[in-house]
Amino acid sequence: MRHLLTLLILFGMAFALRADEADTYPCDSTQDWLLLDLSGGTPEGGSLDASGGAVAIRYERSVVSLAIHRVAIGEFRELLLRLRSAQEIPLLIVVEDADGARFQCTCTVPADEWTEVNLKPEDFSIQ
Repeated sequence: MRHLLTLLILFGMAFALRADEADTYPCDSTQDWLLLDLSGGTPEGGSLDASGGAVAIRYERSVVSLAIHRVAIGEFRELLLRLRSAQEIPLLIVVEDADGARFQCTCTVPADEWTEVNLKPEDFSIQ
């Protein structure tokens, strides 16, 4: 079985926020989410479902899949993700700013346990 790289791409646009404001994106629907393969189609066996405050992304491990959440985020100070996977997976997280510059960071999601990934701008490198 081949290992695959799951890509989570978050697109952000700069919007001014007061320092005490925070954007929260509850995962109670699949609105603004896409699941694609490398050719831009839906991966065979892939699906997105939302329930109980979580978005479930299902895909075949032999296919590279892109889970895209396209949202506008304000001033980026912190990105907190709560992730769980049936298998240990490497994860690439990409953020695009309003000027089109892309920044990335990687992490590993262990098998069968909830993992919190807390990312700050300094965790990302330019792509």
